[in-house]
Amino acid sequence: MVSYSSAISALFVVVASLIIPTSNGVSNKVLTKICSRLTPDPDQCVTILQSDLRTASANLPKLSLISLDLTGRQANHNLKTFRELSKNATHEPKLKNDFDACVRVYKDIKLKIKAAYLLSKKGQYRNVSDLSQAKELAFRCGRDINSLVGNELGSSMVLRLYTSISVNRYIARTNA
Repeated sequence: MVSYSSAISALFVVVASLIIPTSNGVSNKVLTKICSRLTPDPDQCVTILQSDLRTASANLPKLSLISLDLTGRQANHNLKTFRELSKNATHEPKLKNDFDACVRVYKDIKLKIKAAYLLSKKGQYRNVSDLSQAKELAFRCGRDINSLVGNELGSSMVLRLYTSISVNRYIARTNA
């Protein structure tokens, strides 16, 4: 005869297996493959993707949206920071102008990321070419400002853009 506690344990295992989703997300091997093709720092690319808990259970289309979401968050952070830097650079007109230029650049970058996100939602991974333009804008903004903060912000943005570009190009190739 089956004991009461054994029956409860078996029932718990069955219910738990139905409730708890199994991880059928993109494997670490695939993340490494995605990040090693284009990004200047593949390990950091993988770290960026894994920093979002949704990645563990994401399929490739969802990974595209996650990467673009992470990239958009970085753009929002950079825009906010450049606005603050500009506001505080009242006694340094050249630096203030440079920060103001980056504010304009990041407004444009945000629009390009939003457009890429909408294309990704439609499954049009090949058409996210605006991300390459955004990458060049972020690179120039970071390079043109003679500021450690500006360089760090620019580098973080460029790496996230590379990550999103890599994810979307990988999906476009595998769906071809």
